[in-house]
Amino acid sequence: MTSRLHFSVCPHDTAKNVAGWFLINTYLQRRLDLAIHFEPCDNVNDEREQVLAGGYELV
Repeated sequence: MTSRLHFSVCPHDTAKNVAGWFLINTYLQRRLDLAIHFEPCDNVNDEREQVLAGGYELV
């Protein structure tokens, strides 16, 4: 397992409330005591390519 988990959410959902997703990321880090990196993608195709390439552990 990596030292930092990468977290992805569908760009359609992040566009509606990006601040809320960063808050959830912080909550998960604190509750799970893990380093989690949330970086929203600009579009669905970019996110899909990154997910399929193994760039994210949490989707």
